[in-house]
Amino acid sequence: MLSWPLTGLITSQPVAGILAAGAVAVALAWRIGAASGAERRAAVWFAATLAWCSIALAVGAASLASVVIGLPNDHYHAFLDPIVFTTVGLGAAGGGAARRVASRRQRSALPWWP
Repeated sequence: MLSWPLTGLITSQPVAGILAAGAVAVALAWRIGAASGAERRAAVWFAATLAWCSIALAVGAASLASVVIGLPNDHYHAFLDPIVFTTVGLGAAGGGAARRVASRRQRSALPWWP
Protein backbone atom coordinates (compact mmCIF):
# COMPACT_ATOMS: atom_id res chain seq x y z
CA MET A 1 0.00 0.00 0.00
CA LEU A 2 2.82 2.43 0.80
CA SER A 3 4.99 1.34 -2.10
CA TRP A 4 2.34 0.70 -4.77
CA PRO A 5 2.26 4.21 -6.28
CA LEU A 6 6.07 4.41 -6.27
CA THR A 7 7.18 0.95 -7.44
CA GLY A 8 4.10 -0.93 -8.59
CA LEU A 9 3.14 -4.47 -7.64
CA ILE A 10 5.18 -5.71 -4.67
CA THR A 11 5.64 -9.20 -6.13
CA SER A 12 7.33 -7.89 -9.26
CA GLN A 13 9.90 -5.75 -7.38
CA PRO A 14 9.97 -6.80 -3.71
CA VAL A 15 13.23 -5.11 -2.70
CA ALA A 16 12.31 -1.80 -4.33
CA GLY A 17 8.85 -1.99 -2.78
CA ILE A 18 10.20 -2.62 0.71
CA LEU A 19 12.70 0.23 0.36
CA ALA A 20 10.01 2.59 -0.94
CA ALA A 21 7.62 1.71 1.89
CA GLY A 22 10.42 2.23 4.40
CA ALA A 23 11.28 5.59 2.88
CA VAL A 24 7.66 6.73 3.11
CA ALA A 25 7.46 5.62 6.76
CA VAL A 26 10.76 7.32 7.62
CA ALA A 27 9.69 10.55 5.87
CA LEU A 28 6.44 10.58 7.85
CA ALA A 29 8.17 9.90 11.16
CA TRP A 30 10.79 12.57 10.44
CA ARG A 31 8.27 15.27 9.52
CA ILE A 32 6.13 14.45 12.56
CA GLY A 33 9.19 14.90 14.77
CA ALA A 34 10.90 17.80 13.01
CA ALA A 35 8.10 19.89 11.53
CA SER A 36 5.85 22.30 13.35
CA GLY A 37 2.43 23.82 12.91
CA ALA A 38 0.30 22.84 9.95
CA GLU A 39 2.95 20.59 8.45
CA ARG A 40 3.16 18.50 11.63
CA ARG A 41 -0.63 18.25 11.87
CA ALA A 42 -0.82 17.13 8.24
CA ALA A 43 1.92 14.52 8.76
CA VAL A 44 0.13 13.18 11.85
CA TRP A 45 -3.14 12.92 9.92
CA PHE A 46 -1.38 11.22 7.00
CA ALA A 47 0.26 8.70 9.33
CA ALA A 48 -3.01 8.03 11.15
CA THR A 49 -4.90 7.61 7.87
CA LEU A 50 -2.32 5.22 6.43
CA ALA A 51 -2.18 3.19 9.66
CA TRP A 52 -5.96 3.00 10.01
CA CYS A 53 -6.45 2.05 6.37
CA SER A 54 -3.73 -0.60 6.58
CA ILE A 55 -5.49 -2.23 9.51
CA ALA A 56 -8.97 -1.82 8.04
CA LEU A 57 -7.95 -3.27 4.66
CA ALA A 58 -6.05 -6.15 6.29
CA VAL A 59 -9.09 -7.09 8.34
CA GLY A 60 -11.93 -6.13 6.02
CA ALA A 61 -10.41 -7.13 2.69
CA ALA A 62 -8.03 -9.92 3.66
CA SER A 63 -8.97 -11.96 0.60
CA LEU A 64 -7.56 -9.21 -1.64
CA ALA A 65 -4.09 -9.57 -0.09
CA SER A 66 -3.12 -12.53 -2.26
CA VAL A 67 -1.79 -11.81 -5.72
CA VAL A 68 -2.90 -14.07 -8.56
CA ILE A 69 -0.60 -13.80 -11.55
CA GLY A 70 -2.48 -13.10 -14.76
CA LEU A 71 -5.54 -11.59 -13.14
CA PRO A 72 -6.08 -7.84 -13.10
CA ASN A 73 -5.02 -6.26 -9.84
CA ASP A 74 -7.70 -4.79 -7.66
CA HIS A 75 -6.55 -1.31 -6.67
CA TYR A 76 -8.66 -1.10 -3.54
CA HIS A 77 -5.98 1.02 -1.89
CA ALA A 78 -5.48 3.51 -4.73
CA PHE A 79 -7.35 6.21 -2.81
CA LEU A 80 -4.27 6.43 -0.56
CA ASP A 81 -1.88 7.22 -3.44
CA PRO A 82 -2.19 11.02 -3.04
CA ILE A 83 -1.19 10.70 0.63
CA VAL A 84 1.88 8.66 -0.33
CA PHE A 85 2.91 11.20 -2.97
CA THR A 86 2.35 14.10 -0.59
CA THR A 87 4.42 12.36 2.08
CA VAL A 88 7.29 11.96 -0.39
CA GLY A 89 6.95 15.67 -1.17
CA LEU A 90 6.99 16.59 2.53
CA GLY A 91 10.16 14.57 3.00
CA ALA A 92 11.83 16.17 -0.02
CA ALA A 93 10.80 19.66 1.07
CA GLY A 94 12.02 19.01 4.60
CA GLY A 95 15.33 17.76 3.24
CA GLY A 96 15.72 20.88 1.12
CA ALA A 97 14.91 23.15 4.05
CA ALA A 98 17.36 21.32 6.32
CA ARG A 99 20.06 21.66 3.67
CA ARG A 100 19.45 25.41 3.34
CA VAL A 101 19.62 25.90 7.12
CA ALA A 102 22.86 23.93 7.33
CA SER A 103 24.32 25.96 4.48
CA ARG A 104 23.34 29.23 6.20
CA ARG A 105 24.92 28.11 9.46
CA GLN A 106 28.11 27.14 7.70
CA ARG A 107 28.36 30.52 5.94
CA SER A 108 27.68 32.46 9.14
CA ALA A 109 30.46 30.54 10.88
CA LEU A 110 32.95 31.89 8.36
CA PRO A 111 33.84 35.49 9.30
CA TRP A 112 35.10 36.37 5.84
CA TRP A 113 31.90 35.19 4.05
CA PRO A 114 29.73 38.10 2.85
